Amino acid sequence: MKKNIKIYRSEINIIDKSLIKLLSKREKIAKKIGKLKSIQKIDITDKKREKEIFKKTKSKFVKSVFIQIIKSSKKLQKRY
Repeated sequence: MKKNIKIYRSEINIIDKSLIKLLSKREKIAKKIGKLKSIQKIDITDKKREKEIFKKTKSKFVKSVFIQIIKSSKKLQKRY
């Protein structure tokens, strides 16, 4: 049993490494979008875009993660 847990945790570690890299990249892009929205006087919240994201999955887990990602992205964008 312990051996299986180590294998799964190893897999999760690899996935986490990728997620960290991708989320960091997403953060940089969200900042750029925030600057453009500020310059163009566009509202931070885009309900249509959010719906598009949530349509891509039925997983409650994934949706809950994206709720946090979107919330954090909006906070970043409001700084500009």
